[in-house]
Amino acid sequence: GQSATGSLIEHIIKSHPARRELEELCAAESTSVHEWLTKRYLELRAASGPLPFDDPTAHVHVLPYFHGNRAPRADPSLRGVVSGSSLDASTD
Repeated sequence: GQSATGSLIEHIIKSHPARRELEELCAAESTSVHEWLTKRYLELRAASGPLPFDDPTAHVHVLPYFHGNRAPRADPSLRGVVSGSSLDASTD
């Protein structure tokens, strides 16, 4: 659910190589990490081509079972996947 999504987002941010840079950018703009990332996504989206293929997230897929699945499968052994990420270490 939502708590697992929040945990996943926090994990990705804390383990990303650009975390410190992101924190500095947020402090300089007096904004939260989530607000800054949303603003940056909208900037990248505005600079890209027609939807859906040129969307910056078009090739990123998330299977959100990082804490198992409660419904409809009720399988606590399921695990999550983030597919489509690259080795890019920037805030983009």
